[in-house]
Amino acid sequence: METKSRYEVIAELEKQKRDLIKERDGLQDTLLNKSNELELLRKSREDAINRAERSLKDLGDKQFRESKNIDREVEDLNRKKEDLLLNIESEKEKVERSKEDAINHHDRSLNIRTIELTNFKETLETRKITINELIKGVDESLERFANAQKTKN
Repeated sequence: METKSRYEVIAELEKQKRDLIKERDGLQDTLLNKSNELELLRKSREDAINRAERSLKDLGDKQFRESKNIDREVEDLNRKKEDLLLNIESEKEKVERSKEDAINHHDRSLNIRTIELTNFKETLETRKITINELIKGVDESLERFANAQKTKN
């Protein structure tokens, strides 16, 4: 074994003391560093939680807005559907009225034409009778004229 001189032992002990003092002083810094790291982790955790909560709130708000927008669109589509159905119903009623008006107009025209035709037939019969009587009258005149010519000769 090697023996050390007194100075060497003192030097080693002083070095050991300095190292221990350095280590002791460093413990406070290490503790401070660890506390800072812990505080940073806490802040980071809080920030992550806040971001997540904001994201959840934003998503909830977006869901609410989108739901409202969809509800409005559905209401608009339902109104358009009702308007279209009312317009179609109105058009049907117009067509029905037009149909009825056309039928009534044609029925009146047919009735008038039927009456006119009946009156025309009666007029024709009357005219035939009149013409036949005129023909008879002309025949009688011709016969009298022929008889008058015979008696003169």
